Amino acid sequence: TQLGSGPDAEEQQYYTREDYIVLLKYAGERNVKIIPEFNMPAHARAAVMSMEARAKKGDTMYRLTDPEDETHLLTIQFYDRTSIINPCLDSSVRFVEKLVGEVKQMHDDAGIPLDSYHFGGDEAKNILLGAGYSSYPEELKQAPFSKSPACQAKVLEDPSFDIEKIANYWAIAVNKILAENGIEEMIAWEDGLRGTTTEQYETQSVAVDFWETLFWGGINGLVDIADDGFDIIMSNPDYLYFDFPYEVNPEERGYYWASRSNSVYKVFTFAPENLAQNAETSTDRDGNEMSVETPNVTMPKIRGMQGQTWSETIRTDDQYYEMAFPRVLAVAERAWHRANWELNWSPGLTYNATTGLVPKDELATDYNGFVSALGCREAFKLRKLGVTYRVPPPGASIDASGVLTANSEMPCTAIMYSIDEGNTWSKYSSPVGVGAGKVAYLQSVSSDEALKSRVVVADEECNDCEENNGTSQSMANPNGFFCGSSQQDASQNCIPCPLGTMSECDNPFHGCIAGVVECQNVISSNYAPKLASNLNVLIDMGKNFDHSADCSMGDWGLCHTQTLMIEYTGEEDYLNNQFKIYFSSIHRILQVNHPDFEHEHVIGDLTYIKPTTSFEGFQSKTKIVLPLVLEYWSVQETDNMPRWFVVDDRDQSTAIIENTDTEVTRDFVLPYTSTMKTDTDANVHMTTANRFALNEKLVEKVDARDRIIPTPFQTVVNNDAQTFDISGVYLENWQLLDTLRIGATDLLWKLGVDGNGDHKVSFEKGSLPPGIDGPESYTMEITAEGTTIIGTDAPGLFHGLMSFIGLLDVKNSGKMSLKEMTIYDKPRFEYRGHQVDVARNFLSKEAIMKTIDAMALWKLNVMHLALTNDEGWRLEIPGLEELTDVGSKRCFDPNEDTCLLTQLGSGPDAEEQQYYTREDYIVLLKYAGERNVKIIPEFNMPAHARAAVMSMEARAKKGDTMYRLTDPEDETHLLTIQFYDRTSIINPCLDSSVRFVEKLVGEVKQMHDDAGIPLDSYHFGGDEAKNILLGAGYSSYPEELKQAPFSKSPACQAKVLEDPSFDIEKIANYWAIAVNKILAENGIEEMIAWEDGLRGTTTEQYETQSVAVDFWETLFWGGINGLVDIADDGFDIIMSNPDYLYFDFPYEVNPEERGYYWASRSNSVYKVFTFAPENLAQNAETSTDRDGNEMSVETPNVTMPKIRGMQGQTWSETIRTDDQYYEMAFPRVLAVAERAWHRANWELNWSPGLTYNATTGLVPKDELATDYNGFVSALGCREAFKLRKLGVTYRVPPPGASIDASGVLTANSEMPCTAIMYSIDEGNTWSKYSSPVGVGAGKVAYLQSVSSDEALKSRVVVADEECNDCEENNGTSQSMANPNGFFCGSSQQDASQNCIPCPLGTMSECDNPFHGCIAGVVECQNVISSNYAPKLASNLNVLIDMGKNFDHSADCSMGDWGLCHTQTLMIEYTGEEDYLNNQFKIYFSSIHRILQVNHPDFEHEHVIGDLTYIKPTTSFEGFQSKTKIVLPLVLEYWSVQETDNMPRWFVVDDRDQSTAIIENTDTEVTRDFVLPYTSTMKTDTDANVHMTTANRFALNEKLVEKVDARDRIIPTPFQTVVNNDAQTFDISGVYLENWQLLDTLRIGATDLLWKLGVDGNGDHKVSFEKGSLPPGIDGPESYTMEITAEGTTIIGTDAPGLFHGLMSFIGLLDVKNSGKMSLKEMTIYDKPRFEYRGHQVDVARNFLSKEAIMKTIDAMALWKLNVMHLALTNDEGWRLEIPGLEELTDVGSKRCFDPNEDTCLLTQLGSGP
Repeated sequence: TQLGSGPDAEEQQYYTREDYIVLLKYAGERNVKIIPEFNMPAHARAAVMSMEARAKKGDTMYRLTDPEDETHLLTIQFYDRTSIINPCLDSSVRFVEKLVGEVKQMHDDAGIPLDSYHFGGDEAKNILLGAGYSSYPEELKQAPFSKSPACQAKVLEDPSFDIEKIANYWAIAVNKILAENGIEEMIAWEDGLRGTTTEQYETQSVAVDFWETLFWGGINGLVDIADDGFDIIMSNPDYLYFDFPYEVNPEERGYYWASRSNSVYKVFTFAPENLAQNAETSTDRDGNEMSVETPNVTMPKIRGMQGQTWSETIRTDDQYYEMAFPRVLAVAERAWHRANWELNWSPGLTYNATTGLVPKDELATDYNGFVSALGCREAFKLRKLGVTYRVPPPGASIDASGVLTANSEMPCTAIMYSIDEGNTWSKYSSPVGVGAGKVAYLQSVSSDEALKSRVVVADEECNDCEENNGTSQSMANPNGFFCGSSQQDASQNCIPCPLGTMSECDNPFHGCIAGVVECQNVISSNYAPKLASNLNVLIDMGKNFDHSADCSMGDWGLCHTQTLMIEYTGEEDYLNNQFKIYFSSIHRILQVNHPDFEHEHVIGDLTYIKPTTSFEGFQSKTKIVLPLVLEYWSVQETDNMPRWFVVDDRDQSTAIIENTDTEVTRDFVLPYTSTMKTDTDANVHMTTANRFALNEKLVEKVDARDRIIPTPFQTVVNNDAQTFDISGVYLENWQLLDTLRIGATDLLWKLGVDGNGDHKVSFEKGSLPPGIDGPESYTMEITAEGTTIIGTDAPGLFHGLMSFIGLLDVKNSGKMSLKEMTIYDKPRFEYRGHQVDVARNFLSKEAIMKTIDAMALWKLNVMHLALTNDEGWRLEIPGLEELTDVGSKRCFDPNEDTCLLTQLGSGPDAEEQQYYTREDYIVLLKYAGERNVKIIPEFNMPAHARAAVMSMEARAKKGDTMYRLTDPEDETHLLTIQFYDRTSIINPCLDSSVRFVEKLVGEVKQMHDDAGIPLDSYHFGGDEAKNILLGAGYSSYPEELKQAPFSKSPACQAKVLEDPSFDIEKIANYWAIAVNKILAENGIEEMIAWEDGLRGTTTEQYETQSVAVDFWETLFWGGINGLVDIADDGFDIIMSNPDYLYFDFPYEVNPEERGYYWASRSNSVYKVFTFAPENLAQNAETSTDRDGNEMSVETPNVTMPKIRGMQGQTWSETIRTDDQYYEMAFPRVLAVAERAWHRANWELNWSPGLTYNATTGLVPKDELATDYNGFVSALGCREAFKLRKLGVTYRVPPPGASIDASGVLTANSEMPCTAIMYSIDEGNTWSKYSSPVGVGAGKVAYLQSVSSDEALKSRVVVADEECNDCEENNGTSQSMANPNGFFCGSSQQDASQNCIPCPLGTMSECDNPFHGCIAGVVECQNVISSNYAPKLASNLNVLIDMGKNFDHSADCSMGDWGLCHTQTLMIEYTGEEDYLNNQFKIYFSSIHRILQVNHPDFEHEHVIGDLTYIKPTTSFEGFQSKTKIVLPLVLEYWSVQETDNMPRWFVVDDRDQSTAIIENTDTEVTRDFVLPYTSTMKTDTDANVHMTTANRFALNEKLVEKVDARDRIIPTPFQTVVNNDAQTFDISGVYLENWQLLDTLRIGATDLLWKLGVDGNGDHKVSFEKGSLPPGIDGPESYTMEITAEGTTIIGTDAPGLFHGLMSFIGLLDVKNSGKMSLKEMTIYDKPRFEYRGHQVDVARNFLSKEAIMKTIDAMALWKLNVMHLALTNDEGWRLEIPGLEELTDVGSKRCFDPNEDTCLLTQLGSGP
């Protein structure tokens, strides 16, 4: 493990061969060339150790190190000789030959030649040979391989072989291999080729990345390397390394060996062709001025330039984006365009800070144009591309009068400020008075509010101070005191204010302000966090029945019991009782049976408990147990909502109870041990064994290669049909698809199907055979010569293509097999829908898009988008801003002025941007339209409308009642189905309610019009507008509570008087008719509603052309009769049956599954598949009721109701993330697609009077089984991988398993081809299951299913011989081994009380308290492992306090050049009991070598790379309870960035080699374990200016001025001509003419237009022409572009030039307003400055996802960078699958704690164990 990676290997940290081919094609389609780097001979430890793992298995053919070599060396990053490939071995040569051959084949398969190969070549040396290590013994100073017998033999064999020049030798050897493979060019880091010349190489070209620093004499190195004949790519670290900080501030991320910062300005001002000039515009790394003389030679020829993003401190995609962007755009500017302020190379001319040669005014003008375009326009494009770029923190100043002035280095960046420590924020627009002596917190925010800078601090006295969360070095705190990380530290360290109390230090991260009376105003009381931080909540489910609780207040007298345990962990008693604990409970709490606590229902599911007057406070370290009684029953653990929070009544502060702030329910809920709702519940609990039996019964894997989902109407495969392979497709006559061509090509690309392949797919419009000649139908003939799809309309042709794609196995997209066949196809239903509830909990726009992709692929054509409900309003409505300003947010605001009260476990703090903007919605409409999906918006009313009602109430409080939705004088009491009051229902009697709907409908219709997608269907909602207390189940409630909605509303009472026919009991019907009238007046053709909302009316009462209902009655409650009734009323029927088609229900009967269950205990894929929508009664034969009991259903004696369609529903009450949504919806959506498109032969006709039940035997089960097995085999073996390609994290079903008496494990899956992993050591190691395997009699097996790409995993399930019938609750057993089902508890203390001891009579059997306690079984200790490390790690915290870089007395003699710094390591042991063992080590990544640990009880040892450990010495007597050990450390060099400290420290126990991460270091928030740095000086001569808030403000004032940059393109064109009379005009989108001239670049072009939200079927023509260009711009990649109001013409000599022209056109578009974009007439003449315009991405140190690379390529294309240098290998990782060298990824892509490195590399760079 390296670089803080920790002890546990992450899987799939590499690109598969297929991934790489996809990336090559993707880049090629965007004019980006990928150059792979395989670094060698040095920085190659991942390769060396992988081949060593291979050698240990007996294969030394590709071994890279000499096993007899005894050379001692230390590399620049502290590795030994295993970091360098031994060039003297024949096996090393074979390795490179194999590598090059395989990579070349990948490029050939992609159709992208491997013409450039990056060799790496840097730093192949022993650093101890350097002059800085003079104090080291001479015997350590050995040249690499000087003691290798293989190299010694080489010297004897060839006297000219120089062991000192081993890197040169290897460079020449590798180059020879490249030349032999026809590769034209080798590139290397320049130090790897120094000492050679181009004459020594065989490839046509040899280029170098020049990476010397200017201040270390780099300009002379440039001349030298140019003299050797190499092409030069400027890659200067002091300007172009993006792993360096943006500014000099310790909170910034990055290394800094060559520069303390590389700001966007510094990158922009870099002059690549006149290096000396940079001495005038920048300083050296220590902030000192430079003086650089231009050498007296001709200017070296520069081929290009490149930015580098090394990844040592980058561990996530988002961190990478932040480091690379927006600096990449500054590189693009310089690489494409030479600015007029760049001076020529002038031999002998000297530059320094005072020479004044650079025209600063021109530079300033140029930069302000660039940075204004960047901030005001281009940054939004980055967001559109999904890039989370760095938002710069603001600068600010507060004057003596308390006026705050703020600015940003990026114009148009929003700045927010707070004067109450971040509790409330305001938008900064101009200088504002905040009050004299006030402290202001500031933060910059991106235009879409999704990205935020770090928070910075400004105050009058502290304009020169640090930003360390308020820690001050100003006059208010001259000593820079830091209170510490705990209350105890604060009490010891704080300088008290005059009050003499601790109140000034309530937040110990504040600086301690001496002698300032007002300090308590700076530091708020904030009481709630103090209590919440010491609370844990644990819920223990009681009984659903067979209890003695009083259930009289429950519906139908139903209730269940539960125990709530509140643990107070504080050291001191907490004696205050002015608090409440709020939480979401989906079941009403009826009783809290404890004298010290009471409860109150607030609204919806929000409830609180609070102390009674008898409560005397929390005693230290105690637990309070509250017995609860709740309504109904509970059988799913997800009934318990997260994010419980404390509200303190004194200051209304809030804080979440930490163990509930989770998406892992079992963090605060004990495993459920029963799944029975009632004593007659017959549902079969899906244990591992029951699941195994069910899979055996239902699932058989079959050959489904020819099975399409959904099944076509007819498929004809002749006996002599050929099977043939294709590598991709090309589409002929694709214009017939109309706008669907955009979706079609996008889906092909996303699935990895080459759109320029070898198989022709041709489209024709023509007549179809009788029987399939309707809309959306098609025929398709597939032959080896090509495929022809015929349809009468574009949707039919599109569906034909989707069926063709349906046959492709995209796991092997480079080579896919097809069989000749003919298909005749038509849809079963015209309406094939999927409903998505984004109102209860929001889903991202990306989640909706991915869903639309899937719907298109499997031929669903309607997305019912539920945008509003009680819990949220999710669409921006212009003119009704409160709907999103208030109604889209949930937080703790009792008045609901700023948000709705929290619901569904959302906690007290509002999440921003939980809605779709108007623009987002338009984008979604277009996106869906391009994929044959129609979005129908639902605005639910009159009920389920609380978000709207309360938003308009907030508006009314401001004086505007025009759109008020509730009668303020209404006193009606009611309780809705989800426990809201009358504010949940719009009052239909108000004129303002009518105005609201008129406004809403008009605005939504306008959005559809602007999208070019008519609003012809509108979903009204309409369900559940009732008072549930009027139901018969609430007979015990007082009559005065049983009031009809609005029966006490004066407005409705007036309505009754005015119109005697108005029936207040039918208020929902009245409102449905009223809203329908508004729809008809707006030209909307159809209204849809939930069927109960229209019951009591008929279609004759409505004015729209059509009225349809979602039918959602359950079969077991008589739904078939309700179906007949609603059909009789004339409504179109969409089958939406909850007992089959609700995807918020569990997949199986198991308490760990997510979901509600009111209509069905589970809706499995099988159950959805077998649903017969046109013969409801049939389903009684194939399924049970919600209690698992058989049904008997008679078909009514009427003609079959006409079914228009069917729809699956995904309600989101228990869904809080996109991934949770995907898991609940997919793969069930595919089963809906199957049934909605295709009527199966086992579906029987509606037969009046016919009865079905479990015994009737009418359904042909054999045909059903055959059909299902074909479906599920195609799903598991092929289609599931397509879901992954679309980015959908579908549900991987847990496996079934059985262990027989002999210990043989047999496992299966409900989804064929799903991999199953098993473990017999409690999940420490896993093996792949392929067939029955002996695990040992009496053993317990853990099992988990894994997706084909290994990215998705099921939950872990458990099987053992005796426990085949037991629960899966982490081993909690109800088998014979544990007949009483004992559960040890959630802590060691609980275990000691509850455990049934094994015969040994020790606690070892209960070390993991979540195990069941097994009575009388001698072997139980074998089941429960020791696993020592977690016991220690769970009680440790680590805190690092930076000491001094200089002015200390430490011994630095062993540091390079005698450099070292000090640091204090504090190890806090929090355990209740002493820990007296000393057989452990604490491992961590340290980028600076530790020289000394100055503590008698601890010592250290360097392991490899940055991995080090500390361990106890023999004098260590153990950790005493609640103590802290302070270790003074001395480390090499200096430290000025907090990110020098790597995360994921971990304990290794020597007794069992178990590992466990120390929790507070398992973070990407450095300050979780590092105290704020208080100095940024490396040395006492360090002159860098620390970027405080005030210094940043001054710098921004100096450098940045916002200008009008609407006509500025990035990168700047060679020449732009704008005439004085040039028109400005608006466009709504573009359409491309002659785009075939772009060749394959058209794919990238259309994709970029779509991603940026530019309508590809818009009103402005962009035409491409191939032709000659004017002299001076007539080279490759050049173009001219003329923009006029009539259209734009781009002329170029090649496709890249035309593509760049289009990118420049896009560059002018402000896509924030993509519905209306302004352009000015102009003419552009353009050419690139350099042929090589690069961006290097290091994915070797830390891996980046394929998606991150793709997003980077998109950005590169947009801003005209054309080379991605992809650094795939280094010491810390190998990131590309190489066939035949599997160990490179099996071992070399992983980092973990394996001392032998047989399975992974040792952890590095904070990656953990």
